[in-house]
Amino acid sequence: MRKVTIQAYAKINLYLDITGHLDGGYHALDTVMASVNCADFVTVGVRDDGDITVRMDGAACGEENTAYRAAKLVADRVGSGIDVNIVKRIPYSAGLGGSSADSAAVLSAAKKLFDIPQCELDDMALLCGSDVAYMMRGGFMRAKGRGEKLSEIDGLDYLLDKHLVVVQLCDGASTGAIYGEYDSLRIQPHGGADEAIERLKAGDVKGAVFNCLTVPAAKLCPTIVNSLYTLKSYSDTVAMTGSGSSVYAVFDNIFDAKKCYDEMKGFKYKGLLHFV
Repeated sequence: MRKVTIQAYAKINLYLDITGHLDGGYHALDTVMASVNCADFVTVGVRDDGDITVRMDGAACGEENTAYRAAKLVADRVGSGIDVNIVKRIPYSAGLGGSSADSAAVLSAAKKLFDIPQCELDDMALLCGSDVAYMMRGGFMRAKGRGEKLSEIDGLDYLLDKHLVVVQLCDGASTGAIYGEYDSLRIQPHGGADEAIERLKAGDVKGAVFNCLTVPAAKLCPTIVNSLYTLKSYSDTVAMTGSGSSVYAVFDNIFDAKKCYDEMKGFKYKGLLHFV
Protein backbone atom coordinates (compact mmCIF):
# COMPACT_ATOMS: atom_id res chain seq x y z
CA MET A 1 0.00 0.00 0.00
CA ARG A 2 1.32 3.46 -0.93
CA LYS A 3 1.16 5.65 2.16
CA VAL A 4 2.35 8.95 3.61
CA THR A 5 2.67 10.02 7.26
CA ILE A 6 2.06 13.67 8.17
CA GLN A 7 2.91 15.34 11.48
CA ALA A 8 -0.21 17.46 12.08
CA TYR A 9 0.67 20.36 14.37
CA ALA A 10 -1.76 22.08 16.73
CA LYS A 11 -2.31 25.85 16.70
CA ILE A 12 -3.06 28.61 19.12
CA ASN A 13 -4.91 31.84 18.45
CA LEU A 14 -2.86 34.84 19.47
CA TYR A 15 -5.76 37.06 18.46
CA LEU A 16 -9.35 36.12 17.61
CA ASP A 17 -12.21 38.45 16.76
CA ILE A 18 -15.59 38.08 15.06
CA THR A 19 -16.27 40.93 12.67
CA GLY A 20 -19.75 40.01 11.44
CA HIS A 21 -21.79 37.27 9.81
CA LEU A 22 -21.51 35.50 6.46
CA ASP A 23 -23.97 33.68 4.23
CA GLY A 24 -24.88 30.23 5.44
CA GLY A 25 -24.93 31.20 9.10
CA TYR A 26 -21.15 31.41 9.44
CA HIS A 27 -19.30 34.02 11.49
CA ALA A 28 -16.71 36.27 9.85
CA LEU A 29 -13.38 35.77 11.61
CA ASP A 30 -10.27 37.88 11.95
CA THR A 31 -7.62 35.87 13.74
CA VAL A 32 -3.88 35.47 14.12
CA MET A 33 -2.79 31.85 14.42
CA ALA A 34 0.52 30.18 15.17
CA SER A 35 1.64 26.54 15.03
CA VAL A 36 2.86 24.82 18.20
CA ASN A 37 4.76 21.57 18.68
CA CYS A 38 1.90 19.40 19.88
CA ALA A 39 0.98 17.13 16.98
CA ASP A 40 -1.09 14.19 15.82
CA PHE A 41 0.52 11.69 13.45
CA VAL A 42 -1.70 10.90 10.48
CA THR A 43 -0.87 8.11 8.04
CA VAL A 44 -2.81 8.05 4.78
CA GLY A 45 -2.68 5.12 2.39
CA VAL A 46 -4.22 4.18 -0.96
CA ARG A 47 -6.63 1.24 -0.90
CA ASP A 48 -7.28 -0.98 -3.90
CA ASP A 49 -10.79 -1.99 -2.82
CA GLY A 50 -12.31 1.52 -3.00
CA ASP A 51 -13.27 1.61 0.69
CA ILE A 52 -12.68 4.49 3.10
CA THR A 53 -11.41 3.54 6.55
CA VAL A 54 -10.42 5.94 9.33
CA ARG A 55 -9.03 4.79 12.66
CA MET A 56 -8.03 6.97 15.60
CA ASP A 57 -5.84 5.37 18.26
CA GLY A 58 -7.08 2.00 16.98
CA ALA A 59 -10.81 2.82 17.07
CA ALA A 60 -12.88 3.08 13.89
CA CYS A 61 -14.27 6.55 13.04
CA GLY A 62 -17.50 7.23 11.21
CA GLU A 63 -18.63 9.82 8.71
CA GLU A 64 -19.05 12.47 11.43
CA ASN A 65 -15.26 12.56 11.87
CA THR A 66 -13.61 15.47 10.04
CA ALA A 67 -10.70 13.32 8.83
CA TYR A 68 -13.26 10.92 7.34
CA ARG A 69 -14.90 13.88 5.60
CA ALA A 70 -11.56 14.88 4.10
CA ALA A 71 -10.83 11.29 3.05
CA LYS A 72 -14.24 11.06 1.36
CA LEU A 73 -13.58 14.24 -0.62
CA VAL A 74 -10.21 12.89 -1.74
CA ALA A 75 -11.65 9.47 -2.61
CA ASP A 76 -14.39 11.05 -4.72
CA ARG A 77 -11.80 13.19 -6.49
CA VAL A 78 -9.31 10.43 -7.34
CA GLY A 79 -11.59 7.39 -7.58
CA SER A 80 -9.56 5.36 -5.12
CA GLY A 81 -10.03 3.96 -1.64
CA ILE A 82 -8.38 5.77 1.28
CA ASP A 83 -7.04 4.38 4.54
CA VAL A 84 -6.35 6.82 7.42
CA ASN A 85 -4.72 6.02 10.73
CA ILE A 86 -4.46 8.76 13.38
CA VAL A 87 -2.24 8.65 16.45
CA LYS A 88 -3.80 11.32 18.66
CA ARG A 89 -1.69 13.72 20.72
CA ILE A 90 -3.64 16.99 20.43
CA PRO A 91 -6.28 17.05 23.22
CA TYR A 92 -9.98 16.97 22.34
CA SER A 93 -12.26 20.00 22.53
CA ALA A 94 -9.37 22.25 23.49
CA GLY A 95 -9.30 25.03 20.90
CA LEU A 96 -5.97 23.71 19.59
CA GLY A 97 -7.34 22.68 16.21
CA GLY A 98 -7.00 18.92 16.60
CA SER A 99 -9.79 17.88 14.24
CA SER A 100 -8.77 20.53 11.70
CA ALA A 101 -5.17 19.33 11.91
CA ASP A 102 -6.26 15.78 11.10
CA SER A 103 -8.34 16.91 8.11
CA ALA A 104 -5.47 19.07 6.89
CA ALA A 105 -3.08 16.13 7.21
CA VAL A 106 -5.34 13.95 5.06
CA LEU A 107 -5.44 16.64 2.37
CA SER A 108 -1.68 17.27 2.58
CA ALA A 109 -1.03 13.54 2.23
CA ALA A 110 -3.39 13.44 -0.76
CA LYS A 111 -1.32 16.14 -2.44
CA LYS A 112 1.75 13.91 -2.18
CA LEU A 113 -0.04 10.70 -3.13
CA PHE A 114 -2.17 12.00 -5.99
CA ASP A 115 -0.60 15.35 -6.96
CA ILE A 116 -3.87 17.22 -6.43
CA PRO A 117 -3.44 20.98 -7.11
CA GLN A 118 -3.36 23.18 -4.02
CA CYS A 119 -6.32 25.25 -5.25
CA GLU A 120 -8.50 22.12 -5.25
CA LEU A 121 -7.27 21.14 -1.80
CA ASP A 122 -8.14 24.62 -0.50
CA ASP A 123 -11.70 24.16 -1.77
CA MET A 124 -11.87 20.79 -0.01
CA ALA A 125 -10.43 22.35 3.16
CA LEU A 126 -13.27 24.86 3.39
CA LEU A 127 -15.78 22.01 3.17
CA CYS A 128 -14.03 20.31 6.10
CA GLY A 129 -13.76 23.25 8.51
CA SER A 130 -12.77 26.88 8.99
CA ASP A 131 -9.19 26.28 10.20
CA VAL A 132 -8.26 23.50 7.79
CA ALA A 133 -6.76 25.70 5.06
CA TYR A 134 -4.47 27.29 7.65
CA MET A 135 -3.57 23.95 9.22
CA MET A 136 -2.26 22.71 5.85
CA ARG A 137 0.28 25.54 5.95
CA GLY A 138 0.95 26.49 9.57
CA GLY A 139 3.29 29.22 10.76
CA PHE A 140 2.32 32.76 11.74
CA MET A 141 -0.72 33.80 9.72
CA ARG A 142 -3.73 36.05 9.76
CA ALA A 143 -6.97 34.41 8.66
CA LYS A 144 -10.16 36.21 7.69
CA GLY A 145 -13.59 35.27 6.39
CA ARG A 146 -14.34 31.68 7.40
CA GLY A 147 -10.61 31.20 7.82
CA GLU A 148 -9.81 30.71 4.13
CA LYS A 149 -8.40 34.20 3.47
CA LEU A 150 -4.83 33.71 4.62
CA SER A 151 -1.85 36.04 4.76
CA GLU A 152 1.56 35.32 6.25
CA ILE A 153 2.84 37.64 8.97
CA ASP A 154 6.53 38.50 8.75
CA GLY A 155 8.66 39.69 11.64
CA LEU A 156 7.49 37.20 14.27
CA ASP A 157 10.42 34.77 14.22
CA TYR A 158 11.42 35.99 17.69
CA LEU A 159 8.40 34.08 19.00
CA LEU A 160 10.21 30.85 18.16
CA ASP A 161 12.36 31.54 21.24
CA LYS A 162 9.32 31.87 23.53
CA HIS A 163 7.90 29.05 25.62
CA LEU A 164 4.27 28.13 26.25
CA VAL A 165 2.41 26.33 28.99
CA VAL A 166 -0.98 25.11 27.75
CA VAL A 167 -3.54 23.67 30.18
CA GLN A 168 -7.07 22.28 29.94
CA LEU A 169 -9.21 21.41 32.94
CA CYS A 170 -12.12 19.80 31.10
CA ASP A 171 -13.64 19.35 27.65
CA GLY A 172 -15.15 22.57 26.37
CA ALA A 173 -18.65 23.14 25.08
CA SER A 174 -19.34 22.60 21.40
CA THR A 175 -18.10 25.28 19.04
CA GLY A 176 -21.65 25.87 17.81
CA ALA A 177 -22.92 26.43 21.34
CA ILE A 178 -20.14 28.90 22.10
CA TYR A 179 -20.79 30.90 18.94
CA GLY A 180 -24.48 30.88 19.81
CA GLU A 181 -23.67 32.24 23.27
CA TYR A 182 -21.48 34.90 21.66
CA ASP A 183 -24.45 36.02 19.56
CA SER A 184 -26.82 36.03 22.52
CA LEU A 185 -24.45 38.27 24.48
CA ARG A 186 -24.39 40.73 21.56
CA ILE A 187 -20.65 41.23 21.82
CA GLN A 188 -19.40 43.91 19.46
CA PRO A 189 -16.37 43.43 17.21
CA HIS A 190 -13.08 44.34 18.83
CA GLY A 191 -11.62 45.51 15.53
CA GLY A 192 -8.04 45.45 16.71
CA ALA A 193 -6.30 42.86 14.53
CA ASP A 194 -4.11 45.40 12.72
CA GLU A 195 -3.01 46.87 16.05
CA ALA A 196 -2.43 43.41 17.51
CA ILE A 197 -0.17 42.48 14.59
CA GLU A 198 1.82 45.69 14.98
CA ARG A 199 2.19 44.98 18.71
CA LEU A 200 3.37 41.46 17.96
CA LYS A 201 5.93 42.77 15.47
CA ALA A 202 7.14 45.21 18.13
CA GLY A 203 7.55 42.39 20.66
CA ASP A 204 4.52 43.30 22.78
CA VAL A 205 2.85 39.90 23.04
CA LYS A 206 0.96 40.84 26.20
CA GLY A 207 -0.62 43.83 24.48
CA ALA A 208 -1.58 41.77 21.45
CA VAL A 209 -3.29 38.64 22.77
CA PHE A 210 -7.09 38.75 22.69
CA ASN A 211 -9.97 36.31 22.24
CA CYS A 212 -13.55 37.52 21.85
CA LEU A 213 -14.89 34.04 22.65
CA THR A 214 -13.46 33.93 26.17
CA VAL A 215 -16.57 35.24 27.92
CA PRO A 216 -19.13 33.07 26.08
CA ALA A 217 -16.89 30.00 26.38
CA ALA A 218 -16.38 30.61 30.11
CA LYS A 219 -20.13 30.97 30.64
CA LEU A 220 -20.60 27.46 29.26
CA CYS A 221 -17.39 26.04 30.74
CA PRO A 222 -16.55 27.98 33.95
CA THR A 223 -13.32 26.06 34.57
CA ILE A 224 -11.78 28.22 31.83
CA VAL A 225 -11.76 31.07 34.35
CA ASN A 226 -9.93 28.87 36.86
CA SER A 227 -7.33 28.00 34.26
CA LEU A 228 -6.78 31.63 33.29
CA TYR A 229 -6.32 32.80 36.88
CA THR A 230 -4.03 29.89 37.68
CA LEU A 231 -1.71 30.74 34.78
CA LYS A 232 -1.80 34.46 35.60
CA SER A 233 0.07 33.61 38.79
CA TYR A 234 3.04 32.71 36.58
CA SER A 235 2.81 34.94 33.49
CA ASP A 236 1.29 38.28 32.56
CA THR A 237 0.59 37.03 29.03
CA VAL A 238 -2.32 34.61 29.25
CA ALA A 239 -5.24 33.90 26.89
CA MET A 240 -7.71 31.27 25.74
CA THR A 241 -7.18 29.67 22.35
CA GLY A 242 -9.93 29.05 19.81
CA SER A 243 -13.29 28.43 21.43
CA GLY A 244 -11.59 26.80 24.42
CA SER A 245 -11.35 25.10 26.72
CA SER A 246 -7.55 25.24 26.91
CA VAL A 247 -5.65 28.39 27.82
CA TYR A 248 -2.00 29.27 27.42
CA ALA A 249 0.70 31.37 29.05
CA VAL A 250 3.73 32.79 27.25
CA PHE A 251 7.20 32.84 28.84
CA ASP A 252 10.49 34.41 27.81
CA ASN A 253 12.63 31.62 29.24
CA ILE A 254 12.37 27.87 29.73
CA PHE A 255 13.09 28.04 33.47
CA ASP A 256 9.95 30.06 34.30
CA ALA A 257 7.90 27.97 31.88
CA LYS A 258 9.17 24.71 33.39
CA LYS A 259 8.39 25.93 36.93
CA CYS A 260 4.83 26.75 35.89
CA TYR A 261 4.43 23.45 34.06
CA ASP A 262 5.71 21.42 37.02
CA GLU A 263 3.32 23.14 39.43
CA MET A 264 0.19 22.63 37.34
CA LYS A 265 -1.85 19.98 39.14
CA GLY A 266 -5.17 18.31 38.37
CA PHE A 267 -5.40 19.31 34.73
CA LYS A 268 -6.87 17.05 32.07
CA TYR A 269 -4.08 18.18 29.76
CA LYS A 270 -0.95 20.21 30.26
CA GLY A 271 1.79 20.87 27.74
CA LEU A 272 5.16 22.59 27.78
CA LEU A 273 5.30 23.77 24.18
CA HIS A 274 6.91 26.19 21.78
CA PHE A 275 6.08 27.80 18.44
CA VAL A 276 7.16 26.00 15.26
